[in-house]
Amino acid sequence: GGASSSSSSSSSPVEGENKKKEARPEMECLHGLRVLSLAWVIFGHTLIFWLTSVDVKNIEAVLKITQGFWYSLLTSAPFSVDSFFFLSGLLCTISLVPMFNAVKIPPIGLALLHRYLRLTPVYLLVIAIYYWVSVYLGDGPLWPSYIAATWGVSGSGSACGQYWWTNALYINNLYPTKVNDMCLAWSWYLANDMQFFLVALIVLALYTKVHKAIGWGLTGGLLVGCIIANAVITYDNSIGVAIFEQLGGGGPGGASFDLVYDKPWTRIGPYAVGMLLGLVILEGRIKLDKWNTALRMATHVFIAALFLFLIFIPWTANKVNPWKWPMWANVAYLMWDRSLWAVTLAWLVLAMLQGFAPWTNWILSWKAWAPLARMTYLAYLIHPVVMFVLFSNTKGQEYYTEPVQLILYFLGCWTATYIVSGLMTLLLEMPIANLEKLLVEGITAGMKKKIQNQHDETTDLRTARAEAGDAEVGGVGDSLTKEKKLNGNSLAVSQETAQSQAQQ
Repeated sequence: GGASSSSSSSSSPVEGENKKKEARPEMECLHGLRVLSLAWVIFGHTLIFWLTSVDVKNIEAVLKITQGFWYSLLTSAPFSVDSFFFLSGLLCTISLVPMFNAVKIPPIGLALLHRYLRLTPVYLLVIAIYYWVSVYLGDGPLWPSYIAATWGVSGSGSACGQYWWTNALYINNLYPTKVNDMCLAWSWYLANDMQFFLVALIVLALYTKVHKAIGWGLTGGLLVGCIIANAVITYDNSIGVAIFEQLGGGGPGGASFDLVYDKPWTRIGPYAVGMLLGLVILEGRIKLDKWNTALRMATHVFIAALFLFLIFIPWTANKVNPWKWPMWANVAYLMWDRSLWAVTLAWLVLAMLQGFAPWTNWILSWKAWAPLARMTYLAYLIHPVVMFVLFSNTKGQEYYTEPVQLILYFLGCWTATYIVSGLMTLLLEMPIANLEKLLVEGITAGMKKKIQNQHDETTDLRTARAEAGDAEVGGVGDSLTKEKKLNGNSLAVSQETAQSQAQQ
């Protein structure tokens, strides 16, 4: 676990901030990982939102394509969300640990306030656009259905009209309890991410100020607890690996979205893996250049095999003549598939940072990824609204004909999403971010000034006490000198008196 890190903190927060901060490793490769992960999210949502928004006449043909081997790339798209959880845990740790080490008391409240103000205004604006603006952006035979889904049916009220406040509090993955009642159903991710961030603040504060072993132990405990929770819930509710069972398609376990998919205790595993990788990087615990070539290559092969296994093995339960997975096999896969996915990414990132995946690093560090990665948050928030508007404006009946059809839909939705995200970034997100930065900097400056004044007062008090002590010591010395002089004069007088008396 390492020695206590509290000894590394300085005598005051101001002095601590002036010390040289721990170097944050360059992670340009994460730009490409974020963009490609969001593309996978949009790819998976393209099929789901097309089916739920458009009157597809041969829907059986669409469902049949999910049984193909290569369509496992589509049905495994939920892993893309775990990629974002992994990245959040990694970047949170890389950012917070040096900051907490630089001060005496970790600013947990300020860090939480900064994150809330950074994310929430744009989040609420997207809800407002979805609820108040998007319903006026189309027409046609399908449009009344979109308005009914957005505003509610027969005056019953919509999810956003009733429960938008749960989004603002980031508890919408816990209440309301049904996904159909959730405002922006895809925003469950944001609630989980904020909850994980709060947990990470506490864990990393203990890691930096109490003992590193506590941080390692708690993070590992989160991972193990997540695996156990998935195993128990999967077994108790007879959930299978078939894609429509996992997404609530009426399998033996019923709708598992509300049981597993959006709950923090079943999704924190990849976040914990990201945190563990962050601690490994900051402490320099794994040096791949110390490994022999055979071990590195064997690990590369094993991780690649695990990567493909996680994506394609569910095909055996989705294919035309599916295998009947026994319950122990469903539990064995679903208890840690998402956490193992994060492990494959952890190895990839570690190998890239240490120079042992140069070609992958070159691709993912391409500079063109950076501006797209900058818009990832807004693109995630707005892309379903873009899809709903595009698909609900369809004027005729739809038929699925060939795979390229879905690819073209995906490319169109992806392009439209980034166009809208770019405009919203310039007009909304950047101004809000600048205002938030000024506010937080003002609060931080006030705190620094207060701490500096307290530090100066303490220093002045110590100086005054020292000077008072010197003066007291000096006064005692003067008294002793005077006393010696008096004693000397008295002695001289006594001697003179004695001599005169002797003469007389």
